[in-house]
Amino acid sequence: MADSGLVFTLTAGHLPEKTFAVVEFTLDEALSTLFCLEATLTSADPDINFADVLDNFATLTVYRDGKPERSITGIVTQFEQSTTGRHRSYYALTIQPALWRAGLRVNSRIFQHQSVAEIIDILLKENGVRNFYCQLRYEHPEREFCVQYDESDLAFLHRLLADEGMFYYFDFTEERGEPIIIFIDSHRINNKFSLPYHPELDATGSQCSINRFCWREQVGIANIVLKDRTFKNPLWGADCYYHERQINHQRSDLPSYTYYDFPGRFKDERGERLSQYRLEALRTDAMFGRAQSDCFALAPASGFTLTDHPKEQFNTLWLVIKISHHGRQPQADESRFGEMGTTLTNSFTFGDRNRVWRPSPYPKPRIDGLQIATVVGPEGEEIFCDEYGRVRVQFAWDQYGKFNDQSSCWIRVSQAWAGKRWGMIAIPRVGQEVLVDFLHGDPDQPIIIGRTYHASNVVPNPLPIAKTQMSIRSKTHKGDGFNELRFEDEKDREEIFIHAQKNLAIKVLNSWDERINYNRTTSIGHDDELVIANNRKITVDGQQEHKTTGNYVVQIEGDKTLQVDGNVAQKVQG
Repeated sequence: MADSGLVFTLTAGHLPEKTFAVVEFTLDEALSTLFCLEATLTSADPDINFADVLDNFATLTVYRDGKPERSITGIVTQFEQSTTGRHRSYYALTIQPALWRAGLRVNSRIFQHQSVAEIIDILLKENGVRNFYCQLRYEHPEREFCVQYDESDLAFLHRLLADEGMFYYFDFTEERGEPIIIFIDSHRINNKFSLPYHPELDATGSQCSINRFCWREQVGIANIVLKDRTFKNPLWGADCYYHERQINHQRSDLPSYTYYDFPGRFKDERGERLSQYRLEALRTDAMFGRAQSDCFALAPASGFTLTDHPKEQFNTLWLVIKISHHGRQPQADESRFGEMGTTLTNSFTFGDRNRVWRPSPYPKPRIDGLQIATVVGPEGEEIFCDEYGRVRVQFAWDQYGKFNDQSSCWIRVSQAWAGKRWGMIAIPRVGQEVLVDFLHGDPDQPIIIGRTYHASNVVPNPLPIAKTQMSIRSKTHKGDGFNELRFEDEKDREEIFIHAQKNLAIKVLNSWDERINYNRTTSIGHDDELVIANNRKITVDGQQEHKTTGNYVVQIEGDKTLQVDGNVAQKVQG
């Protein structure tokens, strides 16, 4: 055993425990970040099968004075064999958590009426991660519509966590076992250590200590205003303001320190909590510290109490945010014989335990162009909408949708004219192909702006034969009929055609003036009734003929005047 009392071991897969000797390793860890351990190894076996190592679990353990200080377990995501010496062969591998696999699967899918915690549960289980749990302090309500669009499961997960002010860390307390992923939304110190400040010591002592300590504060954003709107309450003043309450060494009253963002991606009072999350994320670099130590037990979400610092204010409990460990065991390398013994150092970033750390906003995919979708609804229904005229659609990229009334959220439909109880309305029907745009490019805010024909849904009149016609033709609900208004614009054949599948009702509140310059023909297949509330006058400049094949009854309740300037001929046969 080396003079420092440190020993590094590594086991991989089902290989014998002493297959590998650790020459050197680097371990990077941070809140809401996958840990990454890269190790250089030697082995007496020059013919290790890659299948026995790659994509299998491996564990690095650091012993101090014969006792395990900490073990890191993950899957081997990269394995390399390099130089083979006289007695030893050299290898290198990378160990990462099982959650790393979620970064490989890129997907596009829709989640409806589920909270972020529920979405996390689905994503992790689909990626084979079972060892996790959520420990949440704040309420995180369900999302009506949440889209993962052309992004990996891991990127989608990180984005949702940042939106909700949530983050995670890995708990390795189970010895040589797979770590537990713990999701939180407020600080929870996992382990606490007391470390003295000894700047004169190197990293070879058996007693863990901190040999460098630095604390920094800087001027940053002090206030935030998020603004958004909702069509369900267009007059709602959706301005959510939040200001930092723990500012001791900078001004916060200047407009320069205010961050404004639109859209804020909220539709109700929940924006107040989101504005707090956003400001706390923006101020992560306003107050933080950097330090170095030789304590391998330090990890993100753990705390350390500094002692023996000449500035008493620093002798308090701090929270580890990010840390990078580096260990060297040169005696495992035959080419480094004679070098100093085993060493372990780390450098880390820490923060005030009383200030909440939040992850920075994660880039959200943007949809910059139109997309084609199909209107869907319950089986047997042709028209399916809500009180706002919204419909549901099946996107072409959605491999989970079943082309039914659950394929998407309710989506608003752009109309040619829209006002308060006036305008135009045409509800897209089940099976129609529609053009979908996205407000601000946000996949979570689709809006239908148009409709298109295709090979199955063909135009009302055959083209190009009817290319001079413009028509509006509907379809009878659950029937084969239609109503139509058609305009023919071919020269010398201009025509306006109206087809009513059943009834035609016209209501004129005042005058109706009608002028026909040529013939008029009216054919009525059944009865004709004319009711006139006042006078009626008919002027015929030419000849008028009237033929009744049945009875003809005239009832006059007042006087009748008949003036004939020529002859009167009357013939009665009966």
